[in-house]
Amino acid sequence: MRKKVVLAHGLLGFADFGNGLVTYFNGVRKRYAELGCEVLPPVVTATGSLAHRSAELAVAIHQPWGDSQDPIYMIGHSMGGLDCRRVIAQDEAISKRVHRMITVCTPHFGSPVSDAASAATSPLRPLIPRPLVAALRSEAGAVEDLRTGTVLQDGYRHDVDYVCVSGDATQLSPASEFSVLAHKIHAISGEANDGVVTAASAAGERIMLPPLWQVDHGGAIGSASHLLGLAAAVNSPPAGHLKQYENLLRILIA
Repeated sequence: MRKKVVLAHGLLGFADFGNGLVTYFNGVRKRYAELGCEVLPPVVTATGSLAHRSAELAVAIHQPWGDSQDPIYMIGHSMGGLDCRRVIAQDEAISKRVHRMITVCTPHFGSPVSDAASAATSPLRPLIPRPLVAALRSEAGAVEDLRTGTVLQDGYRHDVDYVCVSGDATQLSPASEFSVLAHKIHAISGEANDGVVTAASAAGERIMLPPLWQVDHGGAIGSASHLLGLAAAVNSPPAGHLKQYENLLRILIA
């Protein structure tokens, strides 16, 4: 039986285009397929709210796999991790089949960038890429879902293993918009972060894989671009990127 793996994209994300030539998780879908997995890269509204995106994610999973009782394994990057959590919390037909999920740089407790998107006086605001500000402040409501807080929007199910990956770009040279943001966030709060999500928020009070990935928010999916994957159109996956995801797969289906 081929393992069923969901790769859930984040805000401003996509599954792929160009007949798979460009993928959000740079090269991961192809590599997982080579390793014998049945990979589903759902497409949800790029700038939608958590309620909207998670509902679309549930439909996208039911359509190909609804008639099966095979286990489902999930990997979600950024807001995609929140989408997965919401589906597991609210859709019993899917959640009873999910044994384990992994979130990568997911703002379980919100993002300082989301806070800054609504605060014109924030020192972070001038550094946030305009498409990201527009996405967060759209009528869809993502900015509210991604504000920092102390309470998880969707709790943990006792029968699902949650594993979290955090990124830290504060030791990297500020070569991308995200790494520039990472240095600024660190200067303000002293927190390790990937330029969008702090390591503490990404840990989500659950099992966190050490060490922190030394990447910015885009680097966590194999892209140097602040547009979360578009650099894959011209760049091969960075050295070590696919190895990291091969390791995640071993953990996911163990």
